[in-house]
Amino acid sequence: MFRDRSNAHPVLTDFGIVRMLNQPTLTQAFAQMGPGTPAYAAPEQLTNDKALIDWRTDQFDLAIVLAECLLGHHPFLASGKTIPEAIMAVAARHEMPAENAARLAALGFGALRTALKPWPIARFRNPSDFLESLKTSS
Repeated sequence: MFRDRSNAHPVLTDFGIVRMLNQPTLTQAFAQMGPGTPAYAAPEQLTNDKALIDWRTDQFDLAIVLAECLLGHHPFLASGKTIPEAIMAVAARHEMPAENAARLAALGFGALRTALKPWPIARFRNPSDFLESLKTSS
């Protein structure tokens, strides 16, 4: 995410997720990790579990960015832990630390707790539900 200097509007970017149209996939099935920046990747990206990668993966990735903006640190970063440990917690499909989940709820963004669930099936079913939950919870 960056801010355009001419108008101060935030711009969300994600490099590394584009594939050639004549290729069935961006990464090889045997690759240990899928594309993306590890600190902002969903568990299914970190483990390159192609069967689980869909729009809910993007939901998780966006929720990490939003939660980090609200919390001031990575949402899976527990007190006294490091970013690599937070990434390992995401890859191991751990829940977000309770103190971070509680803080997001207190800030009026409890919807991010759902978007940051370790398994895609537990996240919002469609973008409209995610957006509506963000609107009503804040």
